[in-house]
Amino acid sequence: MTNRSIYHQLGSKRLEQLDGLRGLCSLFVVINHALAIPFTYGPLIGYKYPDLVTVFQAIGAASVIIFFVLSGFVIGYTTPPKYTTEEAKKYVLRRLIRLYPIYLFAIILTYLLSNQIPNLKDILGNLIFMQGWLVPIEHGNDSLWTLHYEFMFYLLFLLIWKFNLKIENVILVCFYCAILTIFFAFHPLAILGYFTIWLAGYWLSQNLDYLALVNQDYLSYKFWSPLILIVISFMGVQELLIHSMSLLAIPHPFPRPVFTDVIFSALAISIVASLITKKKIPFYLISFVLISLIRLGIPIYAKSYHIYIDSFTYSLWGLVILSLSFFLRNIPVLFFKKLTFIGSFSYALYLVHYPILRLVNHLATIEDIKSKLPFSLLTLTIIAIFISIFLAWFLECRLQLTISKNLKSYFEI
Repeated sequence: MTNRSIYHQLGSKRLEQLDGLRGLCSLFVVINHALAIPFTYGPLIGYKYPDLVTVFQAIGAASVIIFFVLSGFVIGYTTPPKYTTEEAKKYVLRRLIRLYPIYLFAIILTYLLSNQIPNLKDILGNLIFMQGWLVPIEHGNDSLWTLHYEFMFYLLFLLIWKFNLKIENVILVCFYCAILTIFFAFHPLAILGYFTIWLAGYWLSQNLDYLALVNQDYLSYKFWSPLILIVISFMGVQELLIHSMSLLAIPHPFPRPVFTDVIFSALAISIVASLITKKKIPFYLISFVLISLIRLGIPIYAKSYHIYIDSFTYSLWGLVILSLSFFLRNIPVLFFKKLTFIGSFSYALYLVHYPILRLVNHLATIEDIKSKLPFSLLTLTIIAIFISIFLAWFLECRLQLTISKNLKSYFEI
């Protein structure tokens, strides 16, 4: 069967359910940071993370994966299958118009609210999406790290689109690049490793006919279950990349036990292979053995490897959500549609909330928390979240719409 892209199937129809899912994930990220920042930059530095913070750390990590998967899916939804120079030009301009105005505002806001004065190199590096590679990530806004990868994914997709590369082969290559990051501290390998996740979303958008998943409103679990399957399974890929950070001298507070990484990494490659081929193949067993050996060998290469209790929460949360996806059927879709409004400004919310929350934590003290003053950390955090939501709504639903309209008119796209 010749697969038609979702671009041809649905035209310009807006996928409200995916907007709602994106909105829900952005709220999870905000809550995660609201709970965690006091322990990393605020008055609770040195205190142990409570279990609730640990749970939202796992949910926040999965939300980032969902962002990447949805990004790849939406590119498949909005990009014509046939590459032409004119379409490529429109693609690049549209992506920049979508990303840059709010991103630029977020960078300015981060520097204004930060207590550190950045140097010219760091400013320029952030302006061209090179944070985390050529320049450090601005810790006044840790959320910016994903924008570097998002920008690189858009560039890499141009190559796939132009040369009509087979997505399954590219996913395989990128997956093994993620494995190689354990042994080689080479940032382009990490970019390709995360590209595996983004490509999974794109692949899903191009194979809806093949999987018999399409219906008018995506009211069937047949669409949502594979989407969640991909997200949960690729948590294993993220684990590969998290552990590789030790070679890049980037500390990570929550490495997982080896056995959980073996399971998730094997799932990542086997589930995607099963989705593509609709059958079990020797590749699964070979991959499981190979990845198991690599994961079990990590303690040799990472001397400071530790086991944290949150690993069990991280694993169980993924399995519970995965199981629910097969039974809830229509409920998630109807629920996500109700969150479409939040999804309409989720990008801006993701970028602006962190510096505002961090500023709040600079204002609060441990004495305020212990004495339960009216403007203690909890009260300030709630106020900061509402300020972030309002600012995000204004930026994306008002300012961005005007800027986007004018720029598209100027470039005639």
